[in-house]
This record gives sequence, C-alpha cells and structure tokens, in this order.
Amino acid sequence: MNQEPSRDYQRALFGAAAALVGVVAIYISFVLGLVAFIAWHTWAHPHWMQRGFAGSLLYVIPSLMGALITLFLIKPIFAQQIPPPPSRPISHEEHPRLFQFIGAICREVGSQPPSRVEIDCAINASVRFREGWASLNDGDLTLTIGLPLVAGLPATHLGGVIAHEFGHFRQDAGLRLTFVVRSLSAWLWRVVHERDLLDEYLNASSEEASAIVALPLYLARFGIDLSRRFLHLLLLAGHAACCRLLRQMEFDADQHAIRVAGSTAFCETSSRIRLLNAAWGGSQQLLARAWRERRLPDDLPAYIRHLADSLPESTCKAVEETASAARTGTFDTHPSDSEREAAASAANLPGKIDLDEPASELFTDFPALCREISREHYTGILGFEPEASRMETTESASAAIENELAGQRVATFYAPGSGPYQLTAGWSEFDPDVPVALAELHATLASCRVSLDAEAASVEPVLQAWQKSHLTQRRIQVARALSAAAIRWDPNELSLPSTQLETLATLDERSREESESAEATLRPLAATVAQRLHAALLLWWHDPAVTRDCPELPAVQEEIRSLEPILRTIPSIAPNLHSLEGLHDSLHAVLSSAARCRDQETGRLELHNLAAQVRAQLRIVLPRLAGIRHPYLTQSGPPVTVREVALRESSENDGLHGAYSEAGAVRRIVPDLHTRALARLTALAYEAERRAHVGG
Repeated sequence: MNQEPSRDYQRALFGAAAALVGVVAIYISFVLGLVAFIAWHTWAHPHWMQRGFAGSLLYVIPSLMGALITLFLIKPIFAQQIPPPPSRPISHEEHPRLFQFIGAICREVGSQPPSRVEIDCAINASVRFREGWASLNDGDLTLTIGLPLVAGLPATHLGGVIAHEFGHFRQDAGLRLTFVVRSLSAWLWRVVHERDLLDEYLNASSEEASAIVALPLYLARFGIDLSRRFLHLLLLAGHAACCRLLRQMEFDADQHAIRVAGSTAFCETSSRIRLLNAAWGGSQQLLARAWRERRLPDDLPAYIRHLADSLPESTCKAVEETASAARTGTFDTHPSDSEREAAASAANLPGKIDLDEPASELFTDFPALCREISREHYTGILGFEPEASRMETTESASAAIENELAGQRVATFYAPGSGPYQLTAGWSEFDPDVPVALAELHATLASCRVSLDAEAASVEPVLQAWQKSHLTQRRIQVARALSAAAIRWDPNELSLPSTQLETLATLDERSREESESAEATLRPLAATVAQRLHAALLLWWHDPAVTRDCPELPAVQEEIRSLEPILRTIPSIAPNLHSLEGLHDSLHAVLSSAARCRDQETGRLELHNLAAQVRAQLRIVLPRLAGIRHPYLTQSGPPVTVREVALRESSENDGLHGAYSEAGAVRRIVPDLHTRALARLTALAYEAERRAHVGG
C-alpha cells in the first residue's frame, strides 16, 4: 500500500529545498564576489607597488587575504568524504527469512526493496542511496541493520523500525529531493565547521612568522573567521528550515511503522531503543576496561542486550523521565520521543504483522554472525584484529558484570556510604591464617550491623552534600588554574557564580566547611563498614557454617586474597589520589584552552607548575600501586601490578604530556578498581553473614 505523504510533509520539503537553494546561492555569490574583488584589485592597483613599503603592503595584503579566504571557503568541496562506519553485506541465500521479511515490509510500505542489505554493530537501522549521488537516478537502495538492535527487539518491533526507514523512501520525488536537501545541509556544515591540517598550518605560521609575514596571515585568519561566522548565520537559517522538514519526515515515516507494527509496538520499541542506547553508552567504558584487561566479549550485540536487561530500576526510570520531559527545539532534526509516542497512541492502530519471536530468529545462525561482526567492529576501532586469546565468551563477560552490579546493590544496604574511595576506611592487615575466636567475630558483626542499620537512613543526604561540595572545590581549582595561566574562562561552563577570585575563595571556604562536616559524619561510618567487611570475610576461613558444603570455597578464598589489598591500600593514598584528580582536571583545562591564553609565557609556566605537582603526587601514588597485583588482568606469565597497567596505558612517559597521560591512566584505573573490589567483597561478606546466620 503506497500511502501519500501528508501536506505538512510536502510543504516542509519544498520550503527546505527553497531555503537551502537560497543559502547556497548566497554562498556562491559570496565566493564569486571575493574572486572578483581579488581580480579587480590585482588588475587595477599594481601602481601601488611603486609607492614604497606601505603601498606594497596595501597592494599585497588584500590580495593575499582574499586568496586565503577563498581557498578556505572552497576547500571542503575537494576534501575527502568521511567514510561510513564499517559494515558487511549479507545475501538472500544466507538469510532467506530475513529477506522475505524485508520484502513483505517494502510491499506494505510501497517502497522498492533494497538491492543490498548490510549489517553493523550500531543500535540503528538506516536506508541510503547505495552509491550516493550516482544512485539518485535509479533509486538503488542499501538497508543497514545494526545487530544490537536485532538482539534487543522482537521481530514485530524490528519490522516497525524497517518500515520507518523505508517510509522515508516511499515516493520518488520526495526521495530524491530529501537526499539533495540532506546532502546540501551536510556540505554547508562542513564549509562552516570543518577544520584540517591547512587550518593548523595557517595558525602555526602566523604564530611563528616574523612581524612582516605574520601581519597578513593574522588578517587572513580574521577574515576567514569573519566569513565563517557570516556563513554560520546562513547555515542556521537553512538548518532551521531543514529541521522542520526532517521532523515532519520522521512523523511521516512513523505512520508507516505504526501501520506495520501497531501503535503499542511502536511505543514499546521507542522505550526499548532508549534502554539499548543507555546500555551502549555504558558499554564503552566497560569495553575500554575489558581491553585494558586483555579480554573482549566475543558477541557484542548479546552483551549490549544483557546490559540493557540488567540496568538498575533507577536508571531505567531516569531514562524514561528524561524522555518524557524532553521537548522539541527549533534546531532538532527529530521530534521528541514523547511527541512521537503521543502521535502513535492517538493513531491506535493494531499493526499488520505479529511475529511472536525474537528478531534474531530471522537470521541464520545469529550468534555466529554476531561473533563475526563483533570482531570486525573491534578491528575497525583498534586498527588491527584482536587475538583469539583476547576474546572471552559473552556469557562469562555478562556474568562478571552481573556479579559487579549485584555487589553494588548489596553495598547500598550492607555498607552504606562506602562508595567513594575517599571515604573508605582501610585496615592494617588481613591474615586469615591467624587463629581467631569465632564468637568474637560474630559479636563484632552483630555490633556493626546494629550501628549501620541505625545510621543507614541518614547517610544518603550527607553523601550527596559531600559529593556536591567535593565537585565545587574541583571546579574552583580548575578556575584558579585557568586564571593563573592567563586564560579567559566562562563561569557558566564551570557552573560557578563569578570569575572574581575573591568570590571563589569565599565559595571554596564554604564548600570545604560543608565537606568537612559531611566527612565528620561519614568517616566513623566508614570505619564501621571496614570493620564489618574485615570480620565477615574472615568467616570464609573460620566459621564451619560458612565453609561447610561449599565446593567453591578455594576459589572464594583466593578471590578475597586477591581483592583485599585494594581496599587495604587505596584508602591510605586517598588524599594523594584526590589531589591528583584535581590537578589532572586543571592540567586538562589549561591544555585544551591554550588558544585563549592572553600571555603565552604565563600559560607555559602554569602548565609546567601543574605538571610538577602532578609528578609529585605520582611519586607517592605509583610505588603504592606497585604493591597491588591487578586481579582482573587476563594473561599468562607473572602477575602484573596496578602500577604496571597504569604506566602501560599512558601514551607518554616524559615531560608535561607524560605527567598528564600517567595521571589520566591512574584516574581511569584506580577508582574503578576500588569500586569493583568493594562491590565484590561486599557481596562475599554479605553471603558469609547469611550462611553464618549472623543477626538472625
């Protein structure tokens, strides 16, 4: 069934096309005007060269400026296009059910079927012209399906997603005009925003050249910036018209998805994709950590699906609340999810397909396909194919994440207020081989439990107050570093009330008082938590009720021995780690804002001052990390320490950038390691108390 586009869609389409044609016409006129000015000036004023040095400058500088501005405005035309993310084609012979499914949807939508189907590792599906502009005449289409989307959706819901994508291409005139509008909009964006080595070369040359040469280069930079600002205004005008079109296109394509899958399935799909995207965002840090530890999940789509299914209820609620509160802005290319779901609910359609099976069943041997595309995805990111020994089963990777999440859930009630490493109290020694009175352990645990239960309800607001004051102090430290480096900074970017150092000093003093007050409440609690953990973990050696009928006892004891040094050591260097984090933030801010520095020498001195302070903290922290064996590193050979992992991950070893890189590696590794060890040991301590029937 070929449903005609709505009148709103048609009006938006031709309005956007007219606006973009106008913007492009102004752009072309602007460039041609510059060329005409250069030609006229060069031809009409050569006699200025005979008026001495000043006359020569007046003749050469405008020509040079005009030529450079013209070059920078037209270079995106010749720039290499950004390649699309890696994908791979699949055939009808390999996956006949999938192609039959796609064909049925295309017939329902009224679109021609794709000549090519590809798969990748994105949480998305898309339809595009196969050869870009070259396919504009014949309408040769390529459908790309992200396997994490397939892994996370039922077949009916995937059908709705595919119907939506082909809904964009249901009418020949609209299809082609839409492609032109999108292409022109993307190209104008490149004209205004794209920077490359030529920009860097011009900036560096103007900084390093002599005054006579630097003057025209600085003027050219000013002219280029002014021209791009003018074109940016034109781009905004064209983009606003295009965004209205693009939003209407989404509503129009949604109608096809609703007719195919039904209103209920459409809303469920929207909600599920939000959770999959939340899981994908969280997976990036987990994958970086997994690579650092010499392992990667072999089935990334299944891994993403598991993460989405394991999201805490609070996270799911926050995702849905954010979506409900979102409103469509003038420059948004898509309507808000809440508006799209409201339109789907208003349509109240049952849908044309109802397949009660996972979308993965449409593929032949979906797990094998996912393992192949996962390796290709990793290869595209790393630049080389990871070794087979680096791949771990997704079941194992998912179980590790589930254990970690379970430990974090237990910690909220078993060890309240113990999350941040700065608030964790360590213990001096842990020697389970030393005999201990079981009654004494039970008495300690009972006493700790009573104390923690009494304080648990009041912990959260105090912890939030500590985190808020802690964050404010960090921002003030960054602001002071920027000011010391003679760099202009915006207080809104740092969520600070003013750039006045006196105001910041008052705020810093108040934040420190709030932080100290919160710590006075939390530190005794942290000591009680440490005492409880220490005693409960010893039960795995000394309480027969815990050790009896426990075939995994040797593995549990070994795990405790490997994780316990983390909780014993990291609290002892918490002040140094805390200081290192603030210094690293400051160093990052100064490095990334160097272009706004009003005095290069002052900025350089501040950078080296910050780097020296970072090095001083690293000299304290790294030797202590050398005493901790990394418990999660998967490799053969002798044990590797946390210090070795941090230094191996840092990209530089010497100088300012070396200090920055090493501090960044420590920040990535140590707090995460502490969180994981605390979660796991808390879960084991809780299990020991449960087995021993402590407290009832």
